[in-house]
Amino acid sequence: MDYHVLGYGAAADGITDDRKAIQDAIDTASSNGGGRVILDGSRTYLSSSIVLKENVELRVEKGTVLKASPDLSTYIHPNEGQEDNGASHIGTPVTLKPSYAFIYAKDQDNITISG
Repeated sequence: MDYHVLGYGAAADGITDDRKAIQDAIDTASSNGGGRVILDGSRTYLSSSIVLKENVELRVEKGTVLKASPDLSTYIHPNEGQEDNGASHIGTPVTLKPSYAFIYAKDQDNITISG
């Protein structure tokens, strides 16, 4: 099934934060067993953190831009609250330093980003 983000209230003007509309479409698709969340073409969607869920394809159509919000206060921090307990992080790509996630998923299967 297809879930068009415009139907969830996205302005798609490149100025308005469309994160809630995108996330609502993802959440609905996942709760219905999966589907394709579509960012319709020739528009610009501004968003902060998007959390992908099982059995959901995020489809960015030709001519569409998914633009990261410059407001870092609106992003999720995947490692927030975790402690390193003195563990060595040398040579690993992820440390417990503050980080921000634009597109994020954890413990989810069958995820696709296409377009």
